[in-house]
Amino acid sequence: MSGVGDQFSQAVQGNVDHDSHLRQMNRMLTGLSRVNQAIFRVREDRKRLVREACRIIHEQSGYDLVWLGEINLAGEVLYGTSEGAMLAERTSGENHIQTACSSDSALAALRDLAVRAAQGRVAIISETLQPSPPTGSESLRATALPVSIDPSTAFVLMVGACGECDFAPEEVDVLIEMSGNLGMAIEAMEVQTRTHNAERALRNAEERFRRLAENSLVGIVLIQNDLYRYVNPSFANMFGYDSPREIIDRLGPLDLAAPESREMVHQNVQRRVLGQVRALRYAYCGMRKDGTVFEVEEHGARTVHANRLAVVATVIDITAREASRRRLEALSTASVVLSQAQTPQLALSSPSSR
Repeated sequence: MSGVGDQFSQAVQGNVDHDSHLRQMNRMLTGLSRVNQAIFRVREDRKRLVREACRIIHEQSGYDLVWLGEINLAGEVLYGTSEGAMLAERTSGENHIQTACSSDSALAALRDLAVRAAQGRVAIISETLQPSPPTGSESLRATALPVSIDPSTAFVLMVGACGECDFAPEEVDVLIEMSGNLGMAIEAMEVQTRTHNAERALRNAEERFRRLAENSLVGIVLIQNDLYRYVNPSFANMFGYDSPREIIDRLGPLDLAAPESREMVHQNVQRRVLGQVRALRYAYCGMRKDGTVFEVEEHGARTVHANRLAVVATVIDITAREASRRRLEALSTASVVLSQAQTPQLALSSPSSR
């Protein structure tokens, strides 16, 4: 009879364990659904999302510890939050795992587990943690699941249960899905933050460039699609226009080049846009609004504007400089003739001295 009774007791216990497992899995799946809802609801504040997810997982799972946060490769906890009875009387506030290590060896072991998972980018499933040195307190079974955010940072979901209870494979699968979904959401927030920061930095740089260009005494232009997409007031004045608006998106480099220089100007713009040369300095004959021709020098390089290739350049009027250079060349030639002439009459009769 005792054997039959034992078998009956074991069957009852098996049914109880099965029912308990089903209830736990139902709670876990409900928790997964609630975490996913939080991900869709909280799109910009990663710390708020982590706090909400931590609270949801603890409420649904009943674990003695739930910890979520980010850890870098150096083992530094960037931020984290936790829920659980084992922490209630020991610490308060965020970063429990980081701040309480010096006073509690169990928490130190938890921190080490989370760091190992983050640094190795490997899941640690159902590891037993014992206080060191032994204090007689109950051991803790813990699981840490990392998800890479970027090459130097990982998001970690860590749960712990006191005693010898183990984590069922189905339970671990739900936790892995939770951590993966949360990790992807946080990574998306990080990408979005970087994009916003880059866009803000670009706007600030463009504004600084515009302020500098507007007050520059040198002509500054942006050439794209054979048009001037930007010219500053100095450039407009140089070419005889009252305002940059008369040029921007209306005229291109060929419109402001003398006929004899247009082929050279076109080729030099294309060489930079196509990447044949990155930067180029050359002189050409420009043509003012009234049709007069003068000598200019352009120094420009390839750039990207509105996700398309362009050329940004400075332009200066070198008419006076070239006139001075030609006068110096003439004086130099005359000096050579004078030094070679044997008589004043020969010097005066030389064509270069006239």
